Amino acid sequence: MFRRKIRAGECVRSHYVGDDTILLTSEQDFFVYLDGRDASITPSMLRFGMWEPDIGAFLKRNLRISGCYVDIGANVGLHVLHAARLVGSEGLVVGFEPQERLLRINERSISANLWLDRVILRRMAIGEHEGIANLGKFAHFNGSGSIIVNPGKAR
Repeated sequence: MFRRKIRAGECVRSHYVGDDTILLTSEQDFFVYLDGRDASITPSMLRFGMWEPDIGAFLKRNLRISGCYVDIGANVGLHVLHAARLVGSEGLVVGFEPQERLLRINERSISANLWLDRVILRRMAIGEHEGIANLGKFAHFNGSGSIIVNPGKAR
């Protein structure tokens, strides 16, 4: 177990659970699984217990119980999890993530927090047109995915 001090008296709690996966208790006090191979989101979460705090603050200001939130490019689900806590069991959160591993990690986090009643996850990318596309990304940077349309196959 790693303990990283984030504020006086507070620690990020994390455990390596195998398969390059880390289980962490976030600063918002929910469980989140992370990809141990990632060099962007995971180090920030381990060090500070948060990722993109401005988006988290926006969600906290704007989402209410029974609200709805859609996350396109959900990654490991940090914003999905934050939104699921805020909308409660009467709300709905929908996350889209085209990368199989990240979607599975996201699903584990949703299950660990017992939020299956309010979250729907789909393995797909969202774009302007329906069609077949490749996902280009940099190794070890989970948030770097971009759609690359196959010429002649997009509709």
